[in-house]
Amino acid sequence: KSDHVIAFSQKALCPSSKTAKKVNRERLGNHHFSPMMPDDKSCPDRIATAMARLINITGDSQDKIGNLGAAIVALGNAGASTEKEIVDMALRLGGAGRAAGLSTPDILGMASALSSLGIEAEAGGTAFSRVMIDMFEATRNGGEKLKLFAQVAGMTSAQFKKAFETDAAGAITAFVVGLGKAKDAGINIFPVMDKLELGEIRVRDALLRASGAQTMFTDSLNLGKKAWSDNTALTEEAAKRYKTTEQQMVLLQNNKSIPYNQGGL
Repeated sequence: KSDHVIAFSQKALCPSSKTAKKVNRERLGNHHFSPMMPDDKSCPDRIATAMARLINITGDSQDKIGNLGAAIVALGNAGASTEKEIVDMALRLGGAGRAAGLSTPDILGMASALSSLGIEAEAGGTAFSRVMIDMFEATRNGGEKLKLFAQVAGMTSAQFKKAFETDAAGAITAFVVGLGKAKDAGINIFPVMDKLELGEIRVRDALLRASGAQTMFTDSLNLGKKAWSDNTALTEEAAKRYKTTEQQMVLLQNNKSIPYNQGGL
């Protein structure tokens, strides 16, 4: 068995095993997602389904599920958002993010930052997806919108177009940082957002919150990439949980129980 496995009762583990089979994700074993929500024994089932949906959206291969889990855990530990909030937000951002050229760790980092700012997935995720799609279309079509996005980001139109095409997350961050700097300098940024057709209240709220937390936004993106690459946070979280008395008792009880579907776990 993997060293990522966390102790849950046999009853709690069974549904997640069934879910993993149902979505045909044989690498979505309990060892990958059970550490994420230790206070809710029913959550492995939900997190398995959510992670399966997320990799369906992003198009990642099954062998990246450990990287996905590690990034989610690292971001949840570092920020003011829970792993569930990060996954929920990532599901909302995933489609637009992928279309715009963001990698999965970029999407997770952005999801963590937005969730840490108190932005709810349903409204905020849709709003920020709008920003990404509008930015993507501007870089494709050119014109006044591209010029405005570029000016806010402190670039020429050609520079911003190239930046977005080579590092979409970096270009989006540059725009968010630029908005924050303009606001800090006393510039009225509302007319700019109106010209970019980003003045709808939920879109504006998401951008204002993000622009007010420029460092956190950048740090979340960097951490998402690092945790995805390192792929260690999930194992570290597992090791911490193994040390608790409660987990040791669950392991002991499981060892005494009649095992079922041992091979599948």
